[in-house]
Amino acid sequence: VEQIIDIVIRQLGSSFPSLCTIYCTADDQGLATVAYALDREGLPRLKGLEMDLGAASVWLQALRRHEPIMVEDLSQEAPLLPVATALAARGIHALLAAPVHHENLLAGLLCFSTSHARAWTQHEVVTLTSTAESLALAIKNARAEQERQRVEEQLRHDALHDTLTGLPNRTLFMDRLGHALARMKRRPDYLYAVLFLDLDRFKVVNDSLGHLMGDELLISISRRLQACLRAGDTVARLGGDEFAILLDDLTDAEQ
Repeated sequence: VEQIIDIVIRQLGSSFPSLCTIYCTADDQGLATVAYALDREGLPRLKGLEMDLGAASVWLQALRRHEPIMVEDLSQEAPLLPVATALAARGIHALLAAPVHHENLLAGLLCFSTSHARAWTQHEVVTLTSTAESLALAIKNARAEQERQRVEEQLRHDALHDTLTGLPNRTLFMDRLGHALARMKRRPDYLYAVLFLDLDRFKVVNDSLGHLMGDELLISISRRLQACLRAGDTVARLGGDEFAILLDDLTDAEQ
C-alpha cells in the first residue's frame, strides 16, 4: 500500500510540478494526518501534521459524500475553521483535497496545495478526484492481496503446527527428520538424535483437575522443552501427551 501511494504522489508531482502533492491518512471521524508530501515550493515540513476535519463539518460532510474540497484562499476560511488556521500556519494558502474511501468510509485524502492563493482549474480537479478514486481501488486490491497472503500463510502454519502449544506437529517433525536422514547419507560424520517423551499419569490430571488444567500443563511443558533446546533443534507435539525431540547436527554420540 505504501509503495502504491508513493508512486501516485510522485506521478502527480511530475504532472503538476508547481503544486505540493500530499496524501493524508484519515478516519471517518475526520482525523487526518499527513503521511506523504512531495513539496516543490519549499513549504515547511508537512509530514506528521494532524488535522481535525471534524471541526470543519462542511469539509467533512463533503468528503463523506465523495466530493472534493476546493479552497482558493485559506486565509479567508481561517477565522471560522481551526483547520484552515493550522494549514495557513504551515504556509498552505490554497487547498484541493479529494477523498479516498475504503468500504464506503473515509480513509484518506489526496491533496494539491500551494503557498499562495489561487483558483483551481477543472483539469486539476478532475485529475485529482479521478486519481483518488483509482488510488482507493488500488489500495483495496492491495489490502485484499495482503489478506489473502496472510490467510495462506496462516493456513500453512496451522497445517504444520499444534494448535494448543504452537509446537511443530507430527507432519513437520517427520519432514525435518527426513531432512536429517538425507543429510546423514550425504555426510558420514553427521549425527542426530531422536527423543520420545510422554507424560506419566497425564490422564489423572485431566480427570481430576479438568481438561483446561491439562491443556495448561501441556503448554507449560512445551515451553520448558523449548527452553532446553538449541536453535536448530526441534521439539514437536505428536498428539495427546506425546512429544518428540530432534537434536540436530551433534558433535559426538555422547552429546
